[in-house]
Amino acid sequence: MHIKSIVLDGFKSYGNRVEVNGFDPEFNAITGLNGTGKSNILDAICFVLGITNLANVRASSLQELIYKHGQAGITKATVSITFDNRNKDQSPIGLENNDEFTVTRQIVMGGKNKYLVNGLNVQNKRVTDLFCSVQLNVNNPHFLIMQGRITKVLNMKPPEILSMVEEAAGTRIYVTAEERTKEAETKLTQVEDEIKSKRHQIQQNETSIKEFEEQISELNKKVDEESGAALRALEAELGAAGAAEGRAAAGARAAHDALQSHAARARLLARALADDEAAAANKRRALDQVESTFESLREKHQNSTAVLADAQQKFLEVSSGLEGASESLQDQLMAAKQEASEAATRISQSAMEKKHAENRLKALEKEFASSSAQYQRDMENIGRHEAQLAELQAELSRLAGAARREAELAETVRGLARRERGRGALSVQRGGGHRGHEQATAAARTAGTQDHHRPAQQDQRTRHRPRHRRAGAADRTSSPAAYTCTLYGGVRHCTECLQGGGPDSVQLALDLVQFPGALRPAMAWVWGATLVCRDLDTARRVTFHPAVRRRAVTLDGDVVDPAGTLSGGARLKGGSVLMQLQELKQFEEEHKAIREQLSKCNDELKSLQQAGEKHTSAQQKFDVMSHELDVIKARLATTSHAQTHEEIQSLRARVSELGEAAARAQQARAQADARAAQLQLKLADLQGHRDREFKKAEEALNAAKKDAEFHSNSWKQHEQELETLKLEVSELEKAVASSKQQLAENSAAAERLRLDAERAAADHGAAASAVKDMQSRIKSQKAEIASRNTEISRLLQKKEKLRKNNGELELKIQELEYRLNELQTEAAELRAKITNLEKANPWINSERSYFGAPGGIFDFQARQASAAAARLQQLQARRDGLARGLNARAHTLLGKEEEQYQELLHKKQIVEADRAKLVAVMAELDEKKRKTLVAACEQVNKDFGSIFSTLLPGAEAKLTPPDGQSVLDGLEVKVGFNGAWKESLGELSGGQRSLVALSLVLGMLRWQPAPLYVLDEVDAALDLSHTQNIGLMLRTHFRHSQFIIVSLKDGMFNNANVLFRTRFVDGMSSVQRTTNVPR
Repeated sequence: MHIKSIVLDGFKSYGNRVEVNGFDPEFNAITGLNGTGKSNILDAICFVLGITNLANVRASSLQELIYKHGQAGITKATVSITFDNRNKDQSPIGLENNDEFTVTRQIVMGGKNKYLVNGLNVQNKRVTDLFCSVQLNVNNPHFLIMQGRITKVLNMKPPEILSMVEEAAGTRIYVTAEERTKEAETKLTQVEDEIKSKRHQIQQNETSIKEFEEQISELNKKVDEESGAALRALEAELGAAGAAEGRAAAGARAAHDALQSHAARARLLARALADDEAAAANKRRALDQVESTFESLREKHQNSTAVLADAQQKFLEVSSGLEGASESLQDQLMAAKQEASEAATRISQSAMEKKHAENRLKALEKEFASSSAQYQRDMENIGRHEAQLAELQAELSRLAGAARREAELAETVRGLARRERGRGALSVQRGGGHRGHEQATAAARTAGTQDHHRPAQQDQRTRHRPRHRRAGAADRTSSPAAYTCTLYGGVRHCTECLQGGGPDSVQLALDLVQFPGALRPAMAWVWGATLVCRDLDTARRVTFHPAVRRRAVTLDGDVVDPAGTLSGGARLKGGSVLMQLQELKQFEEEHKAIREQLSKCNDELKSLQQAGEKHTSAQQKFDVMSHELDVIKARLATTSHAQTHEEIQSLRARVSELGEAAARAQQARAQADARAAQLQLKLADLQGHRDREFKKAEEALNAAKKDAEFHSNSWKQHEQELETLKLEVSELEKAVASSKQQLAENSAAAERLRLDAERAAADHGAAASAVKDMQSRIKSQKAEIASRNTEISRLLQKKEKLRKNNGELELKIQELEYRLNELQTEAAELRAKITNLEKANPWINSERSYFGAPGGIFDFQARQASAAAARLQQLQARRDGLARGLNARAHTLLGKEEEQYQELLHKKQIVEADRAKLVAVMAELDEKKRKTLVAACEQVNKDFGSIFSTLLPGAEAKLTPPDGQSVLDGLEVKVGFNGAWKESLGELSGGQRSLVALSLVLGMLRWQPAPLYVLDEVDAALDLSHTQNIGLMLRTHFRHSQFIIVSLKDGMFNNANVLFRTRFVDGMSSVQRTTNVPR
């Protein structure tokens, strides 16, 4: 098994879809400049293999794996790897019959993560187990040495080195399965103990309930003698009414559930419709591309067919002794000379006409250049306006529907909002009697339309009311908490510095209004850091001051903005809004009356308001730009520059056309001269010419046949792809139509269900009212009885409390039993893994005949089956005893629970029997694992020392267990030079440590090698000679696995069979493949 191709789309630096094809089954290298995405290819491989420790792919969250963290319009990352699976010795479990399979992993912004194997969704665990079965455990990888991790191999503790050997030996998957089995067994025991405790508590409660029921029964007999008859009659009526109310409630719930189900189905259908429409759009685009390619290929096929026909005709003519058509050589020579003469005439005419046009063009260009500055600016302005108009037109088309709906709702809301009035009193601060009106005008102009907002008393009210920003809205609501604006101290300081014209020349707008302290955040949002100036000159000086850069308003209402705009200049019509606010308080009650009606429109308006605002803004910009463009075009149409420009363009086109005509005539003249010379040679040597023409025609015929066959095959191949895409598009269009029809039918059914739900709710309300009335009457009757029977009330309360406790315990048992089912499901999965182990270990089948044999190691009868049977009898006896102490209804419920319990006991017996078998098998597997691991350690140790001695002559290395421990406890690396063993690996240089780590990894490859090995710049600390030795060794001695190595050194990647070079173009990575020439 090896990688054939990788497709990256939106992963890390690969923002666009990049296909990396043509991986070599043996030795591949990746190189490129720093930061171009070399290691990202290796990260993509780990990503598909199911890595969970994102630190190994240099990320802290899945979102960081998306191109630019999803901030560049790309919201998902997808990586697909296609594996060649023709080598069945390395085939993953479950895919033995596939010669090729594809594994895809995709993540989406928001945390959605999914795997696909051959296009089918699978669980993460399925992918992990698939690769673990071929020694590719990416979460404990011995096949993966990432950048900077080569020295970490030597820093591993002995158990960690042992785990690498276990991975190489293939025993690690058994250890993992054994640990999971033990963990599941522990959880199962805990659940059983908890169930026993809860059942014992239930038994005690049921005994107490029985005693209380007997006492209550005796007391009820006494009560019946006094007032029991009336109470029974009322309770009978209550029972009937309760039954009716229950039926009505069930009908209402059923109608409501059906309505919710239809709503959920409508959402699913809408989502499916959107997905189908998107898929159909994608397929149509793909179909358009394929059709374009198909037409191009068909045209090439037709051309190649025509060329083949001409070549065949030419060959036949030459074979029969003809020359060209039916003309003689002499006639052809005369025709060629005539063509050369005509071409010379056309050249002369074109040259004269071109010279005249060029002289006229130079004169016009000189005249045009002397006074064309304004014209050029207008043309550039027209280009900018047209581009902006196209963008705005596209945006208007997209927002038109939402804007119309938003306008309708906004009109409804405005009609309701005109009846609302805000709370709070605002008035202009009077510094002196003669300036109050001017300051009020400035303050009102400062607030603009914001002074129509009313500060809400609570944030909750603000969240449920719309915030209108469209012009013409009469009343608006804002939350001070949501729109609190901080007044910067720097602005206040600058105003004090700029008051050169007097103490009132520059003031803060917030200082000119009076308001309660609680409304300060809202007032700060309305007036903020806006400045009020005495006159326009002061406002300009303040606004464009480098330390201020804030909006300023004059006492006359002129507004100066830092962006350079000036507005206002007239008094506000209708008086200041601030002076009218006092008169609006009395309408607060009307706001409360229409609030509910207004809120119904708000929900839909919220989702459409932003689109409406964008549509209005875009429409205004579109109208303004359209008018400006019309004005510019109208002005240009009447100028002489436009006429001159048109004539210049015409002359340039004519000059270009004449140049091309002269070139064509020159080429025709050269061809005619050459043909004439060739014909003269043919006349001189007719027989030699015939032989050469025959050979030339034969070669042309063979080339035409080959080219025609190639284009025919390409055309037919794309024809099948085109038909497939057409069929897919047709099916998707049918699915879209079906979804739309289902949506319409679902909407009609939902409307019917809504009416049914309303009727059922009304019936339920009437029945509930009747029950409430009966309960009130019974409560009165019971009150009379309870006044004389306090003991009954106490016992009833205690009984109800115990019943409630009993119900809670029953619910807890059901939860525990559900948990037990989950554990049993997990046990079943573990049994499946044991089955896989049996496949991997043939000795199990050979010794299966000894399973269950008395006295043997597989004697299952000598274990816990009898104890389980005794326990079952004991529990059955307890169940029978408890069943006798319950009333009829409780007995029925308990019977159902006992049936479930018996079923669980039966399942438990099966699990315990399987467990006994697993224990025996696991004991045998432990011994097999030990032997396999010891053999693997010996072989890896031998290969480790041999490879290290080869890479570093005179040195030796070995794996030894720590002092006082065995091979199964851990392994340490020891290095020696000329027979002297080093006490610590810290005495080695960086290059020597890298060679030791690489030798250890390569040594493990010789024992049950994994199909794939990934190395990322492992030669960073090595010199060129060692790098070349490693590359040569991998090329010549390790042909049983696929190597993918990232390296920046020639000595390494020059030994690779295939080299991939990464580049960084326009902010995204790309890959180029090169095949190295064998040496």
